[in-house]
Amino acid sequence: MKKNIQLIIILTLLFNQIVICQVQDTSKGIYRDMELANHNKNNVKALLLNNQGLKEFPISVLEFKNLEVLNLMDNELTEIPLDIDKLIKLRRLFIANNPLEKLPYSISHLYNLQVVFITTNKSIEKDIEYIIHHLQNCIFFIYEVQEDGKVMQSVKGKNN
Repeated sequence: MKKNIQLIIILTLLFNQIVICQVQDTSKGIYRDMELANHNKNNVKALLLNNQGLKEFPISVLEFKNLEVLNLMDNELTEIPLDIDKLIKLRRLFIANNPLEKLPYSISHLYNLQVVFITTNKSIEKDIEYIIHHLQNCIFFIYEVQEDGKVMQSVKGKNN
């Protein structure tokens, strides 16, 4: 019972972080506009590209050396680039609700990564298991597997 309460608290905090980070505030390094972010590469700490109809990962994101939060939820992405591990300061990665076909194992090289939020399918299930196993500092990793209309959820942390 205690673990369930902790899980609810963690999920609530995660949801609140996603909702709070929806407003562009360039003075704090929070960007929703890719063109504006490209002009301020060293200033970008949070990039919120959720629900923008993206079909490809914007490759210039890999040049944002101070990026800590990347929200790509609710797009049409089928892959994440192999060199995502260039984002060495990345702490939070939100890639849920994309039709991903493969996840690069290089995600597991992101040693500052604390939160990953992903919706998955059978084609990337093994990729996710590998990444979960190899992420050293991830506080929790959330994913859903849609199978025969059912949604299974799992939360993994350092001690799970």
